[in-house]
Formats: sequence, structure tokens, C-alpha cells
Amino acid sequence: KVNVNVHNEYGDSLKWNLMCSDNALGSLKAMKALHCNGNLFVFGTDGTYTYAFRSDEADGSIWTQLTYNFNHPVPAKDYDNVAVKDGYIYMLSNGMLMKTADGGNWEQVYSGKEITRLVGAGSKKLYALDGNGGIKWSEDGMAWTAETLDGAKGKLPDADICFATVPLNTNAQTERMVMVGNHAQKDGADDMAALVWSKLEEYAPNSDSHSWIFYENTEKKLLPRLENLVMQYYDGRLVAFGGKERDGGEAKAFGQFYVSKDNGLTWAEDSQFYFPEGFSSNDGTFAFVKGKDNFIWIICGGTGQVWRGRINRLGWKEYQTSFIE
Repeated sequence: KVNVNVHNEYGDSLKWNLMCSDNALGSLKAMKALHCNGNLFVFGTDGTYTYAFRSDEADGSIWTQLTYNFNHPVPAKDYDNVAVKDGYIYMLSNGMLMKTADGGNWEQVYSGKEITRLVGAGSKKLYALDGNGGIKWSEDGMAWTAETLDGAKGKLPDADICFATVPLNTNAQTERMVMVGNHAQKDGADDMAALVWSKLEEYAPNSDSHSWIFYENTEKKLLPRLENLVMQYYDGRLVAFGGKERDGGEAKAFGQFYVSKDNGLTWAEDSQFYFPEGFSSNDGTFAFVKGKDNFIWIICGGTGQVWRGRINRLGWKEYQTSFIE
């Protein structure tokens, strides 16, 4: 007897659901979303200070503003000075690096002037800009080491910075870091498109150390200089979108998703990714994050809409197909 099970949905279709419209999120002037310990977090600013919000992502419809367990206010500029590593959210503010597991209870990790901007994290290291045109890394947030750059320091982004970790299917102890962003002020031919940097990290014993590599903008399929650029690694690809193109470029806010299958070297439209019907957001205030169970989330400024989406096959149960006696 043979049973044939057939899915009632197309495997490669992306399905979106509107989870809620939250007034507090909608009132923010800028925001960044993170996923940590089964929860979604949004750090956002009202233009003066940075506030934190959390939602149990199993639902995503109820958001709670968090109260910091320290007395000093967090400046507006630090809303995106955050990164996640090893079950902790790290935030750099007023020269202090702090970490939390729940968004409310923070402990100080580091205080100094070695770093000025957190940009992201891989499975083993935090990465930050040092204020002198360089990148530094740390395993614990306390001791920082300068990186080598295969590219001019002046080509590091200073605005719209986003970061993704790309695992290598061929080696579980190796991953690629991709950092993308813009110069706030256009400066030269490289600023015809977004600035893309990449680094290979090998964690096996006796592995080589690699430099950060700048992707020269010589390809035809480039990522535009989008304002408030956001990016996630999803389904084996880098997926990005943003607001309007800087300096009066042709790209429109939310005009399309840009997808890269070669670690950020080239970018193209992919019909699999689309904005849901009814999507509405300020073109300068929004956030994008990947959560558990292969869901992706978009949080919208102005309307406070919270959208959850997933490619259908990424939610299917995987059955064992090979057996060893």
C-alpha cells in the first residue's frame, strides 16, 4: 500500500500576514529590528531618545515598551547601534557597551573609545567601526582587535549600514560576513551604488585569517544607494530593500526587493519576493528581520503595521528519506 501526500500550497510562494498595527511603533522616526531568544525586538527613536520594544514572535501582535535598568537616557542615534550574539543583544551607547538577554536588564561589558559603531555579529565575533576608518572585532565585547582591509578605509560605509552572516554549506566551521551601506555624502565613482564589503571567517584550528574585501562597483547589477537600507540572509540568498535612492536616483521607495545569490557581488529583482497587498509605511522608517521557523518580518513606521511572511516550503515538516540498517 502506497500513500502519496500532496501539499495544498505552492512551495515557492511567499505568503504574508498582517499581524497587527501598533501605534507606538508607528510613531517612531527610525527603527531597527532584532531577533533574540525567541522574541522580536525593535529599537527606535522619537528623534530625541532611543526606546526598546519586545514581542513574543509566536504571535507578533502584542508589543511592550521595555524599561531600561539604568538611569541614563539612550541618545536617538543609538537606535541602530545594536547587534545580537550568543543569546545577547549588545548596544553601544555613550561610549559604553552593554548587553541584555531580555531587553530590560542590561549589564555593562566595556567602556572606552576603541569603537564607535556596532555593525553586526557572526556566530563567534562582534564587529564594529573604530572611528578611524577601520573595523575591529571582539569575541566578548571587552577586548577589540583591528581587522585588515583589502580596500581603502574611505570606502567603508557611514550610513544605512546593514550586516548579514552567510553560512557555507561546504564547511560548518566557516561563514561569510557581508556588510552593506552607503556614504551619507556622495564621494566618487564607488558611490554610484551601495558599498559592499565581505569577509570569510574560518574557525577550525590553524585556519588562515582573512581580510575584509571591498567589492568594486564594476558589475552592472548593483544595489542602489537606498536610504535606510535593510538586508537579511534568507533561503540561501541576501535579500534587501529600502527607501528612495539617495541623491535623486531613479529607484523608488519599496520599489522592489533586491536579491543577491553571490554574497552581495550582484543584485537583481526576484519575483518570488514582493510587498504584500495593503503594505503601508513611511519611506524612511521601517525595519526588516528574520525570526525563527524561517519567518521574515517587516515593521512599518507611520502605520505601525507588522507583517510576517514565509516561503511556504520553508515551513513544511521535513521527513526522513534515507535509512541505515
